[in-house]
Amino acid sequence: MARKNNDDSAGALNQEFNLNEVEGHTESTWTPRSYSVQTDTGAITGAQASIYTRATAGLDQSLRLLDGLYPLLPGKEGSDTVTVRALVRDQLTALVSELGTQGAPNVPRVDELLVLLDGSLGQLRQVLGLDEKNVNTVDDEQNLTNFMIIVDYVNGLRANWNAA
Repeated sequence: MARKNNDDSAGALNQEFNLNEVEGHTESTWTPRSYSVQTDTGAITGAQASIYTRATAGLDQSLRLLDGLYPLLPGKEGSDTVTVRALVRDQLTALVSELGTQGAPNVPRVDELLVLLDGSLGQLRQVLGLDEKNVNTVDDEQNLTNFMIIVDYVNGLRANWNAA
């Protein structure tokens, strides 16, 4: 275990410093790390990279959870459900894409998408009957929890966005 930690430390140091032999002695040059993320449109750094990384990490999970949600009340699955689920999917995807825009995201667009997502998630809750009073089984509880995870994901992105 100690060997692995030493290897990890050496690797971290090698990333931070360049070593060069000069006239019989070793000189080091510090290379500060920066955080950057490659997007489809180019590289982004700093706070934007942090938010975008969080957004992309949660998007796949959120979309899988979204696809698995089912109504907690009989007869609730219908065209409204398909439409609202598609809206949430499109808005989540557009939000993450906007956060990854090279240079900087369009602030009014991100704000708009966050507001739209609030409304769409509220509609999804309504059309699927996602309310504690409708939970009758452990599976229903997990279904409601999955919806709450999606809501928490969006709220977390909003908090990061507002703090940046």
